[in-house]
Amino acid sequence: NYITQIQNLHLPNLVFLDLYNNNLKRISGLDDVPSLRVLMLGKNELTTIENLTPVPHLDVLDLHSNSIETIQNLSHLSELRILNLAGNLIEKAENFSGLRSLTELNLRRNKLTYIDLENLFCLQRLFLSNNQLAEVPQISSMFKLKALTEVTLDGNPLANYRQVLVEKIRSVKHIDLKRVGEEEKRLAALHAKREEERCLEKSRKEAAENERTETLQSIKQTDR
Repeated sequence: NYITQIQNLHLPNLVFLDLYNNNLKRISGLDDVPSLRVLMLGKNELTTIENLTPVPHLDVLDLHSNSIETIQNLSHLSELRILNLAGNLIEKAENFSGLRSLTELNLRRNKLTYIDLENLFCLQRLFLSNNQLAEVPQISSMFKLKALTEVTLDGNPLANYRQVLVEKIRSVKHIDLKRVGEEEKRLAALHAKREEERCLEKSRKEAAENERTETLQSIKQTDR
């Protein structure tokens, strides 16, 4: 279709609205559809997430394949379970406060260099393929997601991330569509234990060296 504007929707009982593959440049005209649960706006020409206040009961929001650069204006959507922002221009995955029901987040094919997901306690499925995530600290916020079972990170410059994810996220069952086996979990736990022991040993050596240095300084001061 060639729809360029949402208008004349005087449908108070409407629950599903599909405007996929049109020429919409703005999200607007939703004031008279307060019962809306599913909003499909993929493959349009949107640049901003806006004007969703009239539809607080959204369960699914699909904004994939637009030109959105910033995640914003979503904090009132406390019932939202599925958010699809794949194929946009987003560099930072943030501003998810208030989305306490979100279980699935799709951010494939963006320009992500940073993610902040600490408030998404119910998130189970996270799709981050084909972005620009290159270092573990850039994805560390997902380590706190206790309900996370599925993650994709393929197509990022980040190396050796599978072992890190298995070590840090005990609930994860699939990474890049490949199941995490029991042996893989056992080896990851063993590696994590060894790393912890190595860090403790390093800390002990540093503490002993600091104590030795302080003792030598004390002796020198006494000799004076």
